[in-house]
Amino acid sequence: RGAKADASGSQPPSYLIHWNGLPPEGPRLSKVQIAAKQVAKKQPKIRKEVYYKPLPGEIEDVIQANSDDKKKMPNDWTTWTYEVILAVDDPTVKGAERPSDLPADIYSQGREPVGRWRCASCYRRRFETGLFFFNDADDENCTQCKKSKADAGWSIWLPYADLPKSWQEKLTTRHAPKLVSILRTKWPDCVITSPSLKDIPLV
Repeated sequence: RGAKADASGSQPPSYLIHWNGLPPEGPRLSKVQIAAKQVAKKQPKIRKEVYYKPLPGEIEDVIQANSDDKKKMPNDWTTWTYEVILAVDDPTVKGAERPSDLPADIYSQGREPVGRWRCASCYRRRFETGLFFFNDADDENCTQCKKSKADAGWSIWLPYADLPKSWQEKLTTRHAPKLVSILRTKWPDCVITSPSLKDIPLV
């Protein structure tokens, strides 16, 4: 149920009734509210994907969400913090040069971590080595590559709100109930609410 868009293209809140009759999530009837600013525009039949080489300080990869955050708010991925690896100048990485009208979000490595830390250098080689680990807090050098913290670099933690929009979209696809990704194909950036987040259908 909902009204037509106004002259600006904005969409008023609409309500969706979702029925899932199959276990393990069902039988279940859910009501969710959808607030959207606009309807998705018609996309070209052929869209050229361009890979831009990451700039130093740009987010190279998001490793994982904070497990404690996931336990406290299991369905609200927008409140979690995420472990990320920042890019460095690597001549072996190839990609198009980023145009000046499409600036990248650059972050600071910050101070050396006090607790256990992940070696950024080893993480970049994880597919070669098969290693995915943390060093202990008192390890001044990586236990695998033997590089110092300063030379190897380390992962940092950022809240969802501080991530670039492109990464927010990727993490929404990765962690949000699938219904969110489906509805955003029609209403980009729509906000979906219910009496409680656990009431949003998972499928």
